[in-house]
Amino acid sequence: MSAMRGSRRARAALAAVLVLMAAAVVGAWVWNDRQTRDVRGSAEKEFVLTESPELEVVLAPAQPLPPASAPRSPLSAPAPTPPASSPPASAPTPTPPAALSSVPEAPPAPAPVPAQQSPISTAAEAAAHAATMTAPRLTWSSWGLSPSRTRVVPREIALRPPFKRIWAIRSGSLMEYPPVVANGRLYVGTNLGRFLALEAESGEIVWEREFGLCIAASPALFEDIVLVSLMDPSPCKEHDPQAPGFLVALDVASGEERWRFEAGVIESPPLVVGGVVYIGSWDRKVYAIDARSGVKLWEFETGDRVKGGASFRDGTVFIGSYDGRVYALDAASGALVWSAAGQLGLAGRGRVYSTPALAYGRVFVANLDGKVYAYGATSGELIWSRSTGGFVYSSPAVWEEMVFVGSFDKHFYALDAVTGDMRWRFDAKGPIIGSPTVMDGLVYFSTTKAKTFALDARSGEVVWVFPAGEYSPLITDGQRVYIVGHSRLFAFEPAEPDSDDQAGG
Repeated sequence: MSAMRGSRRARAALAAVLVLMAAAVVGAWVWNDRQTRDVRGSAEKEFVLTESPELEVVLAPAQPLPPASAPRSPLSAPAPTPPASSPPASAPTPTPPAALSSVPEAPPAPAPVPAQQSPISTAAEAAAHAATMTAPRLTWSSWGLSPSRTRVVPREIALRPPFKRIWAIRSGSLMEYPPVVANGRLYVGTNLGRFLALEAESGEIVWEREFGLCIAASPALFEDIVLVSLMDPSPCKEHDPQAPGFLVALDVASGEERWRFEAGVIESPPLVVGGVVYIGSWDRKVYAIDARSGVKLWEFETGDRVKGGASFRDGTVFIGSYDGRVYALDAASGALVWSAAGQLGLAGRGRVYSTPALAYGRVFVANLDGKVYAYGATSGELIWSRSTGGFVYSSPAVWEEMVFVGSFDKHFYALDAVTGDMRWRFDAKGPIIGSPTVMDGLVYFSTTKAKTFALDARSGEVVWVFPAGEYSPLITDGQRVYIVGHSRLFAFEPAEPDSDDQAGG
């Protein structure tokens, strides 16, 4: 009898424990749901309609392209790499922070050398070629195009499908980020540490460097140098978080190294504003570096690795960290203006890989917690949040009061910049990790299933599909469009709608 009573007490105790556990699970779910519930925004809170995403981009006048430069032979060996050290005493004086500007400087044009041109065989080809020869020129000097990183091509550039492929190259390994382009030259790095300067018209190699260090960021152009972010040693399958990383300045004409700055692993795409480079590192820090000399101007420490890029507007630098926070820093001193976190849930505050996009007085940024956030650029207050169904590595593009972003849930989203409401959603049938570009009313993005889409930015309707792509696909110089596949780089010109050599479908 006593054994039976003991058994009943044990069962009752077990039942009580199970009830308490169930209550705890339900309570945790309710708490998490309340904490992470999407927030809807309004135009009454830090919304400045006059801050257009296109205002900062500078176009050159419409003019014919200069003659193509004769391709040089690739370097037989990389230029000698000096040891990491401070620049010599004769290095130029760092640019005073007061001189900061929101318009990035472009490198000088390489000296043109006459080269034989491909014949134009049909009237349709002649018309398309003439259109590219007289289109406005655009310098795409850094990731995201403008310091606000909104990824919007100026409306004066009217390039849209159908396209005709004019060349393609194989890089030998993954190109995770797209190139930059100026004055008839493209500059791009590969995952295994190969860095290339290419003729934009032909794809011919002008010079190349082999660093032996992983590259997972777009470079940046400033005056006569190109800035390259270097990670840990390749191959890049398992990264060493304790390895040193470097920001290297190369001569745009020769590839010769000018200076290098040592930090932790650098995955962050550099941003140059007013002669100052802003960069993040896996050592948890954000750096401001003089672009002409490599001298450090200031540093700021976050709570975790900094993998994404910085954005700039009105004397403030905005950048995310793997601690789940976005930081606004004074561009002149590095002092903290504000920091804002993702919504706290059971899984924490997420991680920010995304590079912030700045428009309409707001900071738009994605988080690996599966959400897109809008914060007030002045206050750092949360304006709105919108959930997707998966991780969001993508950096947003902002255009016509809409925020565009892809998710690992295989969908591409157009969100209202005012409220965060969904304008439309497209099923891409493949995870989206890279970031979009908006050009001539179309939004371009790629999936990890090797497809690049061009959708009508207002409706989400499919306009064009190209059977290659991986991460962030498209840039332009105003004459041509360049699309990155996994390890291939393609160049396109506009094609006549009825021509037989259109690319994609």
